Amino acid sequence: MIKEWVHVQAPPTEKDIQAVEQYLDVQFPKDYIACVTTYHGGRPRPSLCKTETDDEAIINQFLSFDPKGDSYILNSKENIQEGLPDGVIPIAATACGDYICFDYYTENTEPIIVLWSHETAPSEYECGSQAEMRNASIFKIADTFDEFLNGLYFSKD
Repeated sequence: MIKEWVHVQAPPTEKDIQAVEQYLDVQFPKDYIACVTTYHGGRPRPSLCKTETDDEAIINQFLSFDPKGDSYILNSKENIQEGLPDGVIPIAATACGDYICFDYYTENTEPIIVLWSHETAPSEYECGSQAEMRNASIFKIADTFDEFLNGLYFSKD
């Protein structure tokens, strides 16, 4: 359960959110939209999550819908595009340079939440196919955005 959010920015406009959705040709889940309109660009506490392979990631901040902001979602996607499989949209940066992402590649109506690892992410050219690229760099965290948020925890250290 999230105790607080820090470094929250002014809420994005509906127009800014729709522009990103239109550019990416996706519709973000309603629970995600509710979260970013309330805690835009913020960092939740607790901020630690775990993939199904037991790798952990610390959320540094959720990406912004402000086109002039440092953590603008479309700029972040463009910066990692070469190693990012089709249908994967970054939504939060981690402390070590990875991203928490929506994965629209699944057959579900809503995207699943995954960790994209920059350390294991080859380009499609390097590995030969989108499937190989996906297997090397994408690690499932949760089936829904709410499940993801509810699964965040504090370090036991």
